[in-house]
Amino acid sequence: MAESDARGRARDLAGPREERLIDLVRSYASVEGLRAPIISIPLPGGMGAAMRSGALLPGPDAQLGTLTFSEWMRSR
Repeated sequence: MAESDARGRARDLAGPREERLIDLVRSYASVEGLRAPIISIPLPGGMGAAMRSGALLPGPDAQLGTLTFSEWMRSR
């Protein structure tokens, strides 16, 4: 899809559950053996506001996957 010609609006594609970005980063760091402190800070501006409001979550007709981010990281 990313390499094909434009086809109009594509259906949302999402994981099987809602995740917080800080949890994804911590999962990645754990799998990679990284030991640096990981802190959560609010993202400023419009993108941060969209993340906080839930506006970036998939729509009700989204195609949901079955593999969580943590499961995918462990399988790498």
